[in-house]
Amino acid sequence: DDPVFINTYDDGAPLIFYLGTMPQGVTPGLEEALATMKLGSIRAVQVPSYMGYPNGLARAGVKFPLRLPIPLKEGLRYEVELLRCVQ
Repeated sequence: DDPVFINTYDDGAPLIFYLGTMPQGVTPGLEEALATMKLGSIRAVQVPSYMGYPNGLARAGVKFPLRLPIPLKEGLRYEVELLRCVQ
């Protein structure tokens, strides 16, 4: 099993962020996938390391528990449900 660094289903609350707000936003790979999703859709997203965390660590501005170390050059997998989108 791969480690899970956040599970908003278990937490009972969605992750809220703004696209294009690095470093507080999401990884470039996840941002690219979210930008093409339709409201209410669910998508499995595979992000290569160069579009995720190529240096092996989550960015400093991200809140706990996202600061877990990620192995160097490791890709990421997300399962994402787009619940709401505000402009």
